[in-house]
Amino acid sequence: MAARDGGLQIPNKLYFRIGEVSEITGVQPYTLRHWEMEFPTLSPKKNDSGQRLYRKEDIEMVHTIQRLLHSEGYTTAGARRLLSAKSGKRARPAVPKPPPAPEPKPAPLSPRTLKDVEAALELMERNDKLLASLDD
Repeated sequence: MAARDGGLQIPNKLYFRIGEVSEITGVQPYTLRHWEMEFPTLSPKKNDSGQRLYRKEDIEMVHTIQRLLHSEGYTTAGARRLLSAKSGKRARPAVPKPPPAPEPKPAPLSPRTLKDVEAALELMERNDKLLASLDD
């Protein structure tokens, strides 16, 4: 094993699977997969069957992200900006929210529907007067 990046012990081999990276760095596999989405600078290759293949540089990046988030107190966005600025890779912009859907416009009423509505309103008005007279 070769000591790299402040005491991190990385075995001397070309590629590492996600479980091995988890053991080396102490970062859970689900966190590693999440960090791949959050940090464009962390992008392990995938083999034909879709397994992640991390290189030593990827493991060092995981260790750096871990240090920034947990030891130095950076937010995910702050660590992403810092690492993107150092690597020259652009940080992914925040996904803008789509504009709100326009209010649906009611369909125009046909003359027949208009007459039916007027008749219903007249009936309601007569019923209100009848009920008011019963209360007196």
